[in-house]
Amino acid sequence: MTRRLLLSYLSITAFVLLVLEVPLGISFADREREQLTTRIERDATVVGTVAEDTLQHGVEADLAPYVLAYQARTGGRVVIVDDRGISVADSDAPEDAPRDFSTRPEIAAALRGERASGTRSSETLGTDLLYVAVPVASGGNVWGAVRITYPTKELDDRIRRNWIALGLLAVVVLAAVAVVGFVLARSVTRPVRALEATAVAIAGGDLRARAPAEHGPPSCGRSPSGSTTWPRASRSSSAPSRPSSPTHPTSSGPR
Repeated sequence: MTRRLLLSYLSITAFVLLVLEVPLGISFADREREQLTTRIERDATVVGTVAEDTLQHGVEADLAPYVLAYQARTGGRVVIVDDRGISVADSDAPEDAPRDFSTRPEIAAALRGERASGTRSSETLGTDLLYVAVPVASGGNVWGAVRITYPTKELDDRIRRNWIALGLLAVVVLAAVAVVGFVLARSVTRPVRALEATAVAIAGGDLRARAPAEHGPPSCGRSPSGSTTWPRASRSSSAPSRPSSPTHPTSSGPR
């Protein structure tokens, strides 16, 4: 009985933890991804503002130091392209010849005036990348686009640490419930076991057996108290009754 009570306590606790922690972990992961995407999109907009004059008016400006500094500070790769999708600056290859990025879906969307974001796998880096592409536009014209890609390893590590923390919390809670539940279950089942032992002893002929009345909660303690008088009553009822003295009529004298 103790084992069943303890199992029921643990089952209820595990169910509550599952209902609470799984949505909490998923919500944390979604919020972290959303915050990172928003931050990268804001940075891309700032980079686009810096590159707008170069893209719109063809002003000669070396954007390589700027994108290299951004990558060194944040770890994100910056690609700036003109309205044809040809790279103007690339933090991964600042000295290389311009490349055509117009076939990339996120670049094509940005050149249409749309903002694009998402994740994709990188075979070169062997990890997933979070990308954000924003158009560089003014006066209703799109002059180019800025794309920032950011490895999701750091994000994945934060999410993984959060899941581990939630798991450890669940283990601690279950361990505490197991200890407290065991103590409670023993306190509930102790008077029941005492009654059972007393009943077995009485059935074996030991009419002096008594169930202790001081163990367990009051609701269980009343039953042992009542049962302690039962053997005495049984013993009294089983004892042979003495014959009553005959009653002699009182003589009223001769008639």
